[in-house]
Amino acid sequence: TVEGDIRAIWLLLLAAPLGTLLIIFPKMAVVVLAIQVFLVRTLYDYHVLPREATWLTDVLIAIVVGRMLLLLPWRKDRVRKLEWFIASLVAFAVLSTLINGNSPVTFAAGMRMGFRYLFLFLAAAYLDVSPTWIRRYIYFLIGIALLQMPISIIQFSMFRWKDPDLITGTFGRGQTGLLAIFLLSIMAYFIAQMIERGRIPLRYLILIAIISVPPVLGSGKFFFVFLPVLILFMVRTEFFRRPLTAVLIAMTSISLFVGADYLIAVTGGSQSKEKTPLEFLGKLPDVFEHEIRVAKYGRFGRTDRYIAAVQQTSRSAKNILIGEGPGSITGLAVAEHHSRKAAYYGRWGLTSISAMSAPWLLVEYGFVGLVFLFSLLWLIFRRARFLRAADDPQTHVFGRMLEGITLVYFVGTLYSSVWQMDSASMMFWPLAGMLVRLSYAEQTRQQQTAIEPASEPVTLPLPSLTRA
Repeated sequence: TVEGDIRAIWLLLLAAPLGTLLIIFPKMAVVVLAIQVFLVRTLYDYHVLPREATWLTDVLIAIVVGRMLLLLPWRKDRVRKLEWFIASLVAFAVLSTLINGNSPVTFAAGMRMGFRYLFLFLAAAYLDVSPTWIRRYIYFLIGIALLQMPISIIQFSMFRWKDPDLITGTFGRGQTGLLAIFLLSIMAYFIAQMIERGRIPLRYLILIAIISVPPVLGSGKFFFVFLPVLILFMVRTEFFRRPLTAVLIAMTSISLFVGADYLIAVTGGSQSKEKTPLEFLGKLPDVFEHEIRVAKYGRFGRTDRYIAAVQQTSRSAKNILIGEGPGSITGLAVAEHHSRKAAYYGRWGLTSISAMSAPWLLVEYGFVGLVFLFSLLWLIFRRARFLRAADDPQTHVFGRMLEGITLVYFVGTLYSSVWQMDSASMMFWPLAGMLVRLSYAEQTRQQQTAIEPASEPVTLPLPSLTRA
């Protein structure tokens, strides 16, 4: 429409000076991007901002990634293994597109949705941020997490338990799961700090309590169900080294789970369709059975989407190896019917908009491609060992947090649409890029330290000039 075109022109005029400033100060661009994703993006869901405002996310990513590409030829320190791995993923996506005969528009839709945050991950790795800057960035994210409490309380006062999916803080309508994933990632930092300190400071308990309020009000089952798993995973090595600390932190998570379950029950949440986290765990078999039973009526739950994705992908060797191609079931607002395959897979609720990340990626990239993509997460996870082997305790915290947020993101791809959604990807990929870059610097330092003693000159005893 003409009105839409005018809005787009004004957005471009406003973005030009901002883009110039952020090219000069790329670290600021990451902060502005986080504000856009975590605080501004939701205003579009509530119709406060026009759809064109969501384009700012892509513009900011393009600024940071474009600057990296311009300066890359002059860089001497490179994260080569991960660069080549992501380049191989891009080559795999191109090959899948060519073999499937998908259109350039479909390929562009798939690359935008599947790879833009992978490119941002590399760009963040080349920002040369200091450990102090990383710590301040984490504090900034914690501030956003704390802001969710007052906003969720306001939303709860408006909607109560009628529709818990509306109690999502600044994360937009229906994004309870994505809010939980963001908050779990923040929790990973507190858990890492508590492990390294060997105690649980009172201020951490207060912060954890504040962060837990939105999932309680919004009946965020995933937050409380997965939190004990996250804590047990992060303290796994401490059960033998410092068993008292490990047990204390584990008991804290169990207490939080039980306390949240009680609060949801006494405040009326148990009367809603969401139930309490404990009730949900007890009824998981019934949930799976119900989802399979209602699928024939066109109501597809997580279980049926997985079954459909596996069945459809397994029907041919081509789909097993390379899938239907990137973008084949990815939605695109400016070209709604860009893929001829989207309508077919839409029969089972398999689209980038409705499906969890794992079945969506499985259809587009096949079994081989899905393993390829998840292998990138494994490589990122493995980089944490260099941070945990550092001499600085704060670097240990970074290593433990990198392990925690990678686990949260991976499980999130199985549970929700984290790969497609800005909020979960913005929480993980930029921070992971900074921590991975720090791990390479730490690896180099450790290697140099190991070589230095061997390079010292050896003093041989002088031969005696007198005979016995």
